Amino acid sequence: MRPSWITIDVEAGETYWLTLPDRTFLATFEKVTLQHQLRFSDEQLDMPVDIAPHLFEKMRSDGRAVRIPKGSIPSRKKSAFELGDVHPATLLDPEERGIGDKERKERLAQWQKFERARTLAWCASEYDATPHLGRGHNCIDDHFKSKDVKKRARELGFVWRPDAATILRAIDACGVPGSRPVSAFFDKRGKHDRSKRYPDVLLTWAKESIDAYWASITERYCDVRESFYKKIDEENEERVKQGLEKLPRISPETFRKWVDEVESWWTWSTRYGEKAANARYKGRGVPMEASRPLELVLIDHTRLDVWAVVEDQYGRLVMTERPWLTLAIDVYSRMILGAVLSFEPPSVYSAMLCLRQIVRAKDFLIEKYGHHKGATDGWGKPTTIVMDNAWEFSGISMQSVCEAAGIHVVWAPVGTPTFKAIVERFFRTLNEMVWHRLGSGIPFKPQVMQELGLDPRAKALFRIDYLTARMWDGIVNIYHVEPHSDLNMAPAERWSMGVQAKTRPTIDDVGALDKMLGNVSRCILSAEGVSVNGQRFHEPATTTALLENLLKYGAKRSRRKGFGSSGTVAVIANWDRVDASHVHVWDFSNNTSVRLPNVDKHVHGIPGVDGAPAQGLSWAVVDAIKAFAAERNMAFHSPQEKAAARHAYYHEMPEKVAAMPFNAARHYAAEIDRSPSLVDGDTVIQHAVPATPKGAAAETPREFSAAHRTGEWAPPKAPSRGRKSRSSGSKGRPAPPSASPPKPPETHPAPADLSNHILNSAAALDALADDL
Repeated sequence: MRPSWITIDVEAGETYWLTLPDRTFLATFEKVTLQHQLRFSDEQLDMPVDIAPHLFEKMRSDGRAVRIPKGSIPSRKKSAFELGDVHPATLLDPEERGIGDKERKERLAQWQKFERARTLAWCASEYDATPHLGRGHNCIDDHFKSKDVKKRARELGFVWRPDAATILRAIDACGVPGSRPVSAFFDKRGKHDRSKRYPDVLLTWAKESIDAYWASITERYCDVRESFYKKIDEENEERVKQGLEKLPRISPETFRKWVDEVESWWTWSTRYGEKAANARYKGRGVPMEASRPLELVLIDHTRLDVWAVVEDQYGRLVMTERPWLTLAIDVYSRMILGAVLSFEPPSVYSAMLCLRQIVRAKDFLIEKYGHHKGATDGWGKPTTIVMDNAWEFSGISMQSVCEAAGIHVVWAPVGTPTFKAIVERFFRTLNEMVWHRLGSGIPFKPQVMQELGLDPRAKALFRIDYLTARMWDGIVNIYHVEPHSDLNMAPAERWSMGVQAKTRPTIDDVGALDKMLGNVSRCILSAEGVSVNGQRFHEPATTTALLENLLKYGAKRSRRKGFGSSGTVAVIANWDRVDASHVHVWDFSNNTSVRLPNVDKHVHGIPGVDGAPAQGLSWAVVDAIKAFAAERNMAFHSPQEKAAARHAYYHEMPEKVAAMPFNAARHYAAEIDRSPSLVDGDTVIQHAVPATPKGAAAETPREFSAAHRTGEWAPPKAPSRGRKSRSSGSKGRPAPPSASPPKPPETHPAPADLSNHILNSAAALDALADDL
C-alpha cells in the first residue's frame, strides 16, 4: 500500500523508463524504503536505485520518468524501450518543394508508419469502448464497417482500415485498456538483424578481426580485412575438396560497416586512449565564466614558435633556443595580467614571477606606453587562479602562501588544454600577431617547413629581451585595444568598465608576498648569520638586530656554553629556488621577515626586470661553479677567487655547450643568458667624447661603456644662427671666470696580453692611441 504522504500515482510492479544525469535505463518500481525513498530495480544492471519522492514527481512532470503500460514489452519481445518518440521526419511535408527523392521517400515512409500506428491506436481504443465485440473476426469487421464508425474514422482523417486479425494483434501487444499511447503501436519493420543471413562461422571470424582492429592502434584496417578474407578463402578451398557449399564472400563495404558499427567510447579508448575517447564522445563542460575582473585568472605556459639567440657575457653567440612563455589572463576581460619570457622550463618559479606581475602595477609598461586606452592597467589581487596540475606537489608552499594572501588556487587536470581554452586561444593569437611574423618564427609544422625549404632557426637574430618588447607591443597596442570576438568589445574597455563597477582588489603587503614565495628551511642563527644549503648569509647590523630580538626566546639547553661564546637560536629561513643571493629569516618576535644577503659576492647577480626583485645565481649554478673549481683544482676561498672561478665557468660554457647535442645543450640556455660581470684582470678603458649642441657625439666608439663626466667643464658654444662667425675676434679673449677648462681624463695603458679580456679589438686600440 502506498503511504499517504506520496501523492504521485505509482504502484509496485510498474515499469518506467528513467533518465538520470549519467544514463537512461529501464526500471521497475518495487517499494518505499524506510528512509522514505522510492526503490526501483534496474533491469539491465540488476541493482536497486533509490529516488526521492519529490524528485520522482519532478521527473514525471518533465518527462524524465516515462511509465510503460503493463504487458506491452513482455508480450511483444520488444527492445528495452519501444515507446519511442515520433520521428522528426513524420512532421515534415513529403511534398515540399526543393527536396530530393531520397528525402521525400524517407518522409513518406515515416508518415505512413505514423499513420498506421495512429490508426491502430484508435481502433484499439474503439474496441476497448465496446467490450461486447468479443474475439470473433466477423463481429469485429462488422463493427468497423458500420456507417457510424466509418464516418467517425473519415472525420479523424484515417485513410486505412485494418482487418480484424490486425486489430486483435494490436490489442494483445500494444498497451492495456485505458493506456494505449500511439508510440506503443510503432512496429519494427526493417529493423531486423541482417547479419543473421550469414553463417555463424563467418560471423565469428568477422568478430575476431574487428576485435583485433580495435584492440591496438598498430593494427591497420587493411590488414585485419585481408586476414578475414584469407580465412574465408582457406575454408572455401577445403569445402570444394569435400564437395560442400562455399561460404559467401561479403563485400569490403559490408565489412567496413561492421567495423564502424562496433565503434563506441570503449573501443575508441582501447585503440586510441581514454583521453582521445573523452574528446570524441564526452560532452564538453561549461566554459569558465567570471562576473568581474580578477575573479578568475588562468596561468599557463607554452614554448614559443620562434627561435632566439643565446649570447654569453661577451656578446658571443653560443646557441639558438626557443624561449618559454608563462602567461596570466583574466577570464572576465581577457586582459593579460602577466607575461614572463625565459629560457627556464615551466616551473613554480616562473609562475611566481608571473604572479608578481599580476599583483603589481606594471610601471615598465606605463613608462613606455603611458596609459594608452587603459591597455596598461591590468593588475590587482585575483580571487582564484587556475594553474597547471604538474606544479601542484612541487609548489605546496606556493599554494599555502596564496591562500594566506586570500588567493584561492585551483589545479587544472594534467594534459587537458581544453580546461584552459581561453589562454590556449591567446597563445594562438600571439603566434599569428607576433611570432609567426618574424624571420625566426615557426608558422608551420617541422615537416611542412622542411618541404618548403624554410629554416627559421638559421634566421634567429634577436635576444629574448627584444622578443619580450615585441610581445608587449602586440599586447598593448593591438590585443588590448581591438574588439575581442567573445566579448564584442576591447579587453581594455571591458576591464575598465569592470574595475569602475566592482573596484580593484589589491594585496595588503606585496613585499610580504615576495618573501613568502619560496622554499622553507630550519636553521640556526648565530653571530655569523645563518647557513642554508652550504651557503652563509650574514650582514653584521641585520644579524645583530635579529639576535637582540630572538636570542632571549631560544632554548637554554641548546645554547653554547660560556659567557663569551656566540648566542644561537633556531629560526626559519625562506629562500628562492633560483636565487641564492639572499634569504629571508622569520623574526617571530615582530612577525616579520628580515633579508640577509649571501656573504659570497660572486653569487649576487643582475638587477630585476619587469617587476621582479634583484636576481642572483641559482643554487644549481652555485653548486656547479663550486664543482667546476674543485675539478680544475682552482682556489675557492676569497671573494676574488670565487669570482674568478665564476668567470672561468662562464668563459668555458660556450665551448662546453658547443660540443653537446642540441637536446642536452638547451638546458644550459637559462644559465648562459646572463648579464656580463667583471672580475680581476678585465680591462676597463675610459674614453672622453666631446658633446655637441645637438646632444649626440660624432663617431662614438660602440665598444666603450658610458661613464659619468667628472670635474668642472665648459659647455661648447653653439654655432651662430643666420650670422657670420666671429672667429677672428675671439682669438686671445680670456675665458670667463666661472667657466674653467675641463680636466683631461685619466687614462691607463692597456696590458700587453689582451687575449682573455673584455675588449680585444683593433678598433678599440686605434681609438685609444688617437686619444693618447
